[in-house]
Amino acid sequence: MPITVLSLAAFYIGIFNTAAPDTMFVKVAGYIPFFSPTVMLLRIGLERATLLEIWVSLAILVASILFFGWFAAKIYRTGVLMYGKRPTFKELRKVMKAYKI
Repeated sequence: MPITVLSLAAFYIGIFNTAAPDTMFVKVAGYIPFFSPTVMLLRIGLERATLLEIWVSLAILVASILFFGWFAAKIYRTGVLMYGKRPTFKELRKVMKAYKI
């Protein structure tokens, strides 16, 4: 459900701002990784985004995908090694310190 709510928020930001794609809210949302595919596509379609804005948004999106993929792999590794019981935040923090995350 949280991912669905974020997806709907990105959709509604794009739909409700088609009349004003140059507002600061839409420009900032175009750089937030979860909203950028929808909002930046709106701005590109309405020809309001410059080439630099498109590339910066894409670079932030790719960097966040790589970072969160790496981070999820570390957490998954910890979860697989500690199977049988659910790890607490304290244990996860200790493992992150051990792996220098």
